[in-house]
Amino acid sequence: MDLRKEQFMARADLHVHSKYSMDGDEWTLKALGVRESYTELDAIYRAAKSRKMDFVTVTDHNSIEGALRLVHKYPNEAFVSCEFSVVFPENHCKVHILVFDLTEKQFEKLQGLRSNIYAFRDYIRAEKLAYSVAHATLSVNRKIDRNTLEKLILLFDVFESVNGAHAARHNQEWTEAIEHLTAEDIERLRIKHRIEPFSKDSWIKGLTGGSDDHAGLFIGETFTIAPCRSKDDFLKSLRDKKTFGAGRHHDYKSMALSFILIGGHIYSDLTGEGSPAHISREIGGILRGDKSGGGMLRIFSFFLSRSPRKFHRVLGKFFSGVSRDRSLKGPLSSYERMDLIYKQLTFLLDEIVRNMIQALGAKQGRAGKARWLKKSILATTFLGAPFFAALRLLNHNKRLLEDLEFSGECPVKTAEAPARTLWFSDAVRTRQDLDGFTSRRDLSGSPSVRVAVCSSAKRPLGGPGALDLPMVGILRKRFFGFSSLRIPSVLGALSVIEKWNPDQIVIDTPGPVGLLGFIAARMLDIKCLTAFSPKVSHDDFPDAEGGTFEAVEKYLKYLCNLADGQYREEKLNGKVPFTRRNELFENPALVRCV
Repeated sequence: MDLRKEQFMARADLHVHSKYSMDGDEWTLKALGVRESYTELDAIYRAAKSRKMDFVTVTDHNSIEGALRLVHKYPNEAFVSCEFSVVFPENHCKVHILVFDLTEKQFEKLQGLRSNIYAFRDYIRAEKLAYSVAHATLSVNRKIDRNTLEKLILLFDVFESVNGAHAARHNQEWTEAIEHLTAEDIERLRIKHRIEPFSKDSWIKGLTGGSDDHAGLFIGETFTIAPCRSKDDFLKSLRDKKTFGAGRHHDYKSMALSFILIGGHIYSDLTGEGSPAHISREIGGILRGDKSGGGMLRIFSFFLSRSPRKFHRVLGKFFSGVSRDRSLKGPLSSYERMDLIYKQLTFLLDEIVRNMIQALGAKQGRAGKARWLKKSILATTFLGAPFFAALRLLNHNKRLLEDLEFSGECPVKTAEAPARTLWFSDAVRTRQDLDGFTSRRDLSGSPSVRVAVCSSAKRPLGGPGALDLPMVGILRKRFFGFSSLRIPSVLGALSVIEKWNPDQIVIDTPGPVGLLGFIAARMLDIKCLTAFSPKVSHDDFPDAEGGTFEAVEKYLKYLCNLADGQYREEKLNGKVPFTRRNELFENPALVRCV
């Protein structure tokens, strides 16, 4: 029976956090004594109902205080739920289990069983509780592996198929794996791990969906659907494995903005009211579409735009842009609002980098340049940190999923597709350079290979062989044979790279574009190879002093050590290390040999 064709369907977001969620697994938040969510219960209820949810619940970490209050206020539409942190005793791997329609006595019993997932599972089965394994592939304490996933498949029969805080790829690949399980797979895993499956038909899995919202932005946008009308029938459908998940997936932009909003609340908790807390609430209001928001941002922009300091004026433009964009005619979706704020944050970061470029190119002392460089790096790191962290979190277990997908013991094995390779080169600046680069390796007609190049928005290289990264400016400094260096927009480039979704990255040159490639590889948790040598020649830096030359050598060795290996090119005499960059081009003088 296809549940999606049933006439009557009930919906509920089965993974939401409220301000009562205090006992999570983030040690930093625990050490500071702050919450992981600041969303009020009434705000959760209103958001859920506005998005057509039939039933409402909250799943705070190891706590039902908020859920009890919600049920007391809305008894016909709410039920008590909790997200438990449960441990595998053999390797101390933590996983999260959502349990629904709990009594206080059952909650206390499960709290005492959290240190042993096997006893925890047995109690759930004995009490016939509705449950779901949350984000099964997320390594809460970095200890999950393929064997743990296989044990979870045996231990439980209901899993989250759409987690709103996970990327689409993670949700889809995990769902694909558990939907194609067979009785033979379960029997093989039972023999391997000596674990009794949850039920007699344990290869059939129930699926749920939940937003996993912590910031109050996406409640009800990811949800569970069941073929029923009443609350009791909805919970019975969960127990009978007759539900499925639907709705939006997370991306790094929405996750980063959630970090920013929660960070503002944490700042307020630790230091009292201040500008960061006000700004955070204002941005949150814009993302939620609150009609009364934006006033504080306009005040900030008014005073900052008249400041004698250039950095303050840049901030003023940012606040003005955010408050102005939300006044565009016509209703905006949450996605459109996120894109607008991301565009303004990209502008702010790019302006800081432009100021850094101007300072480095200006005729001022070394101390002045160092001071500007330090300020710019600190500001760039601070503003980019939420987006870097979000990309890393969404992709840190990508290799685990690949291991599951292509393992010989995996329940599902798909045909291996060609690796999507992205080359990063500071040397490709014109169409002629690009043609020479791709023709050398016969990449022109390959849809799985692109060359990441930094091009002007007015004159992009375009074409099937190039992946154009937006450029912030040009630094007129001689480096490795280049008379100038093109500086890419960090947030703008990350958006382009993440959208193309490469499987591996090759770094051809160690300039700003190459450095961005290293950052992208680490954020996306993919293989990174270098196509340059860590050795340098004085011919590349004829005017460099001894200390500068040594610093460049250390920089190149550091980059090569960060990489997973060195790119190797097919030659007539077999595979040999590629160490001479002038072989990339028809014109050997374009880049000096090393």
